[in-house]
Amino acid sequence: MIDPGLQGKVVLITGANNPYGIGAGTARAFARQGAKVFLTYLRESPELYGVSPGEAEGATTPSEAFARYQNLQGADRVVREIRGAGGEVEAIEIDLAHVDKIPGLFDAVESAFGPVDVLVNNAAHCTYPDNLLGHKTWFVESEGALPAGPHQVRVEFAYDGGGIGKGGLATLYIDGEKVGSGRVEETHAMAFSGDETCDVGREFGSPVSPDYGPRGNEFSGEVNWVQIDLGLDDHSHMITPEQRLSFAMARQ
Repeated sequence: MIDPGLQGKVVLITGANNPYGIGAGTARAFARQGAKVFLTYLRESPELYGVSPGEAEGATTPSEAFARYQNLQGADRVVREIRGAGGEVEAIEIDLAHVDKIPGLFDAVESAFGPVDVLVNNAAHCTYPDNLLGHKTWFVESEGALPAGPHQVRVEFAYDGGGIGKGGLATLYIDGEKVGSGRVEETHAMAFSGDETCDVGREFGSPVSPDYGPRGNEFSGEVNWVQIDLGLDDHSHMITPEQRLSFAMARQ
């Protein structure tokens, strides 16, 4: 048998409270190899995902309701299983949508086991970044983690109007349920450069978000379809003759 060299290594795994989920399975696998496992979890109300508490509690077969109930339990079961098998494990509840909490998480791991050797980022949340030509970036993030499996993710942008380059309110939805909203104070007022790209699943041009770089940024999941809808427009943002002249001169 090949020794993977994980004995005594410190492994941080995010999103491991569902005992039937990928995070929990990964934790068991590392623990069997002698790694010291540190888990994060986040208990969320099933109602955030359109599932009633009664429906979630009564679910006994794999389904959205079943997954929501498992995520509600915390990581106690996974921790008991690993310790019962002789493994070393600790767990902490944390909402990783709040990036200011991440340094404290690594401090907690180091206090329990030492510096992190391996990070398995199994938890995720939905983020909408709006990048104004690399000078300013606004982030609108979901209030909780994005669960595993197929989902419809939607962002609605309500433009303020009153001229070009104004801001607006961005609202995030997962499977039709509102999960976050925030302001974008400015928008791009003119045309993008001809060498920029409109990409889905990977970025060939300038990165929109600092969360990824210009290369090797392919989405690891599957995007089935993308749809862009333009809502009702009162045309309050249409440019004036003066703005049109300024726009034309800027492109000379």
